[in-house]
Amino acid sequence: MNDIEQLKALIEKDYSEVIRVSIDVPRHIYGEWWLDIKVGSEKLEIAWREDYGFGFFDEEASFGSRPTYIIEGPQAAYSELMRILMKNTANAINLLYPHLMKSFEAVAG
Repeated sequence: MNDIEQLKALIEKDYSEVIRVSIDVPRHIYGEWWLDIKVGSEKLEIAWREDYGFGFFDEEASFGSRPTYIIEGPQAAYSELMRILMKNTANAINLLYPHLMKSFEAVAG
């Protein structure tokens, strides 16, 4: 499992109920992989290349743009993705609600 597949697995492990994730595999072995993420009406993409890491884009990015910044490693990319998604209040509620409910159910027994 490569780094982008590990990132996808981390997201699905914690947020499969609210985050839809798919991977676009490159045609060429050294090409760029893409992780397509959808939370509610918000969509974002993360690029990944084994020799560079994870590329994150700002809101003004358009087709053909290069990443605004690079993050190395699936765990660091996961943390950055959560930071980005939590900026939006609706996303934060959608992401946190299932975890809060599980916690309440565990306490209530």
